Amino acid sequence: SNLFADFSIVAEKTETYTAFDYADIMEHLVKRWEISSVTGLNADGLEAQEYVCKLPARIRKIAEKTAARKAKAAKANPKDLKFSWIYERTVSV
Repeated sequence: SNLFADFSIVAEKTETYTAFDYADIMEHLVKRWEISSVTGLNADGLEAQEYVCKLPARIRKIAEKTAARKAKAAKANPKDLKFSWIYERTVSV
């Protein structure tokens, strides 16, 4: 069993931290740092600027598809995971 993968599944399932949160954080930072307003960039810089500015929307789109796929899989194949730091408590996902 992969601890990170299991922890990630639980965090997503409990909505503690999701890809949507990640997209929100990225969007906030792109706006806060005014990345779209940076000028004087060379071709590579312009390409990177465009990529970073579009990334939150891409992450949301992927998160939507992934969430739908995970929900379908969880219904078809529920799984119990144990975490040693919570006294071997089993978490169903």
